[in-house]
Amino acid sequence: MQQGSVVAIEAAQGTDNLIKQSYPYIKNIKQAVLVKMIKSKQDIRVDLPTVGMKTVKKIKKYSLRGIAYSSNLTVILEKSKVIDFCDRNKIFLFGV
Repeated sequence: MQQGSVVAIEAAQGTDNLIKQSYPYIKNIKQAVLVKMIKSKQDIRVDLPTVGMKTVKKIKKYSLRGIAYSSNLTVILEKSKVIDFCDRNKIFLFGV
């Protein structure tokens, strides 16, 4: 998201490719945010949104501001490493 507008929606290609492929369409990269939420008709018994080191490294590489996520439905892999990396690189994590 950027300035209240959706720039891209994740499909089968995954979050990392979404970040890379949407980069050319973002007008002001320093204002862009990745939003990780449950999709409609997503089976949360077997498929939860996930954030890990690979994702936050892509966020840094493409200079996004941070990640907003469903706090009670998102899996954060290697949570302490992700938080430390985000703190060191001024990337925000915001649970909604």
